[in-house]
Amino acid sequence: MGKYYTKIVDYFERKPDQIQKADGAYILNKKGHKLIDFVSGWNVANLGWNNPEINEAVIKQLKRNIYIPFWMIDDIQNEYAESLTKELPHGLNLILRATGGTEANEMALKISRSIIILDSSDFGKVYL
Repeated sequence: MGKYYTKIVDYFERKPDQIQKADGAYILNKKGHKLIDFVSGWNVANLGWNNPEINEAVIKQLKRNIYIPFWMIDDIQNEYAESLTKELPHGLNLILRATGGTEANEMALKISRSIIILDSSDFGKVYL
């Protein structure tokens, strides 16, 4: 195991395999064993490891810019928001950006609370 192996990964109750390379649904470990990835890297690689289409899109975006501050928007984010809202049911046309799952869940709770309040009160519309 590498010299930076820490107790953090001890929840596996064994030393984890070291990845040599990965492609599609397969991972090749340092011992040369070909493994099927049934968990997709916990949704990080759910469209396959080293997917050429995804790799190309990532490289294209990296060459353009690697970061968009939260108070700004990139064309690709705008295109995605427009595509998404076209597929949503009527009335769902607002996209809220989040930096991760925790923040997204927090926003969902805030929105649900405001809907409950709005349904039982006369305070008007609230936009979070």
